[in-house]
Amino acid sequence: MIRNIIYGFLALIFLTAAVATPAIAQEALTPEELRKEPGYVEFGDVWKWSDGDEEIEIDLTQPLLGVVGAFLGDEDPHLAELIMDLHLVRVNSFSFRKSRDEDVRDMIDGLSAGLNEDGWENIIKVRERGERVNVFVKLDGDKRTREGTFLSGLTVLVYERGQATFVNVVGRFRLEDIARVGRHFDIPGSDDWDDYNSRSRRHGGDDDEDGDI
Repeated sequence: MIRNIIYGFLALIFLTAAVATPAIAQEALTPEELRKEPGYVEFGDVWKWSDGDEEIEIDLTQPLLGVVGAFLGDEDPHLAELIMDLHLVRVNSFSFRKSRDEDVRDMIDGLSAGLNEDGWENIIKVRERGERVNVFVKLDGDKRTREGTFLSGLTVLVYERGQATFVNVVGRFRLEDIARVGRHFDIPGSDDWDDYNSRSRRHGGDDDEDGDI
């Protein structure tokens, strides 16, 4: 399922590069400025565990994100505006050998622990035999405004038997916007993001300590 999502996203990138026109988007940040953004996550050398059989790396910044947003403008103007306001969409995915299974699982758990310590909220957490799924959000500023709950980052860490995926989205966007993106690209669990947002509104922005869904 994760691989299908990534392949679909790659197809969208190539299509937009071919037919879309430039759009007004966020000013491109330098690599140094991007690393200082509160929603940015450094995954480290994740590729050291790859077996080289399947590797996917997507690293989109402005102005290419603006091109993607322009392509979606007629279909979904709100989604297009969201994408054009992002600073970074990064996806790293690779396959690994069975002998590296414990190493990769420990890496996912270690990154998750570090995000918790850095103030990220773990809104989706799946712990099953042979699977780890963590969805983290970084709240922006005072968490809530009259317009909704704003975020400065989204991070997704996925471990499956033989496959690992790391996603980081940087910008300023609302939690309900992320659920919209999830539905648009058919990302598993995106309905749970709406559930979290509903509970967040009911409890004045606070949720369970561990963020489990």
